[in-house]
Amino acid sequence: MNLGLLGYPLGHSASPRCFGEAFERAGVPATYHRFESMSYPGLVNLARQNPRLLGLNITLPHKKTAFQEFQHPSDVERLFQLTAEAAGCGAVNCIGFRRVGSKDVLGEDLEAVVGHNTDVEGFSKALDSLCTEGTPGPALVLGNGGVAAAVGFVFEQRKIPYQIVTRSLSQKPRVPEILWEQVNRKVLADHPLLVQCTPLGMAPHLTTRPPLNLEGLGRGHYVMDLIYNPLETLFLEECRAKGARVMGGMPMFQAQAEASLRFWSNLPGGEILQNDRIQLVF
Repeated sequence: MNLGLLGYPLGHSASPRCFGEAFERAGVPATYHRFESMSYPGLVNLARQNPRLLGLNITLPHKKTAFQEFQHPSDVERLFQLTAEAAGCGAVNCIGFRRVGSKDVLGEDLEAVVGHNTDVEGFSKALDSLCTEGTPGPALVLGNGGVAAAVGFVFEQRKIPYQIVTRSLSQKPRVPEILWEQVNRKVLADHPLLVQCTPLGMAPHLTTRPPLNLEGLGRGHYVMDLIYNPLETLFLEECRAKGARVMGGMPMFQAQAEASLRFWSNLPGGEILQNDRIQLVF
């Protein structure tokens, strides 16, 4: 049985080592591969080319594109299914392939492609760890990609107001948006929680940071950067120096990886992953 990670680039990712070593230690007959592709390959195509592929994690830049395939499938429409988390935030980062023993849909063993979003659970658990005395708000969400969609979904579930900080404003934004250069002392004072969702500062580009003016950031602020490599980005170092409570992306990465494993274990053929000996080490 094969699992894997789809995205580009993937050299920074800890997922192949984390899952691969966990399966080897537990003696589970499963492997975890990199599916590194700058262009989006299509999920049905991947499933057809890899008949033992049970599931995928999906990372930059394909999360929202994968969701769009569920909205406008090129094959039989009933093949594509979304979980409540993926449908709610409009992005998928975890895929499961339901296969059957006999020929079925498409004349193959592929019965369904299930799209899930484990970032929702991962961010929710990490947020509780950072804000132990309750989640402050309103919040600024830095960036507008797939992981930002999951962050926004969690905020909406918790009724925490937020706005998106972006390079260009949408014509019909679903939530309030603000440009990077418009974030000033007053905006920061009105938003005690910041969540950094861009890849700026991720290895190997350690000297980059979001173009955010931190004047006015202080002890009353909570800042989470969802990058986990490095464990603390240059942006977080600057926020910490100003007195903010900070958290890197590793707690979220851990929680969403464990959620992925549970999701795959409930698919047909994934029963071998229901093994207490599988311990993900990060």
